Amino acid sequence: IDFVNNEKIKFLTKLGKSVIINSQEINATGRATAGVCGIKLNDGDEVVCAAALPENTTHIVLISKSALTKKIPMSEFSIANRATKGSSIQKLKEGDSMASFIAVTSEDKDITLVSNIGMIKIPLDSMEEHSKTTQGVHSKVLAEKEHIIKVVR
Repeated sequence: IDFVNNEKIKFLTKLGKSVIINSQEINATGRATAGVCGIKLNDGDEVVCAAALPENTTHIVLISKSALTKKIPMSEFSIANRATKGSSIQKLKEGDSMASFIAVTSEDKDITLVSNIGMIKIPLDSMEEHSKTTQGVHSKVLAEKEHIIKVVR
């Protein structure tokens, strides 16, 4: 991840944990160093997506591998310290895991869900807002053996 200014960085884990930190908390390191911890992980968890959030971000759109999608207003999130476990951001059914997230602004009109079989475009104005603790809604009927890989603009 390249940081230009004092940006917010969001981390999302496979098991539905998330944290937003300030990029100023990350000190520059040399090639031979191991880097710094952005989010503390539980056993069996891993980071599936990390990205800098634009200053004018209005919502975060999350998607699980089973196409559970939700649009959460930025006002639901707070800035945390790095190397914390973060908060639970998605209730997942057994066998499901998080795939990706995307930060959206008021200029964005739609998002594209990318699966291992194809893509589908969804207008943002057709998506209802949800809180961090909800499960979300199925945004796509998946074929057998199909799963979501990521969400893009």
